Amino acid sequence: MPALGAAFPHHPTASRFDLVREDVDNRTKNLHELRNRIAHHEPIHQRNLLNDYESLLDIAGWMCPDSKEWIEQASQTVGVINDKP
Repeated sequence: MPALGAAFPHHPTASRFDLVREDVDNRTKNLHELRNRIAHHEPIHQRNLLNDYESLLDIAGWMCPDSKEWIEQASQTVGVINDKP
């Protein structure tokens, strides 16, 4: 089993490493772009931040469902996004 399959055993298509790679790559590139915009104090208000948060949760859940659940319970992200002006 390629290392990618071992890293994301809970991905919906875990046995199709090419699909896992593509999905993880697309989502992490998007999150990396978000991280860079935040780090450089660039605007992020036009992004769909709930989609970004869902991508983060998906990636975490593909690695460890317990970690995804912990993030959901501990995070205040959705409340902060919903409270924006």
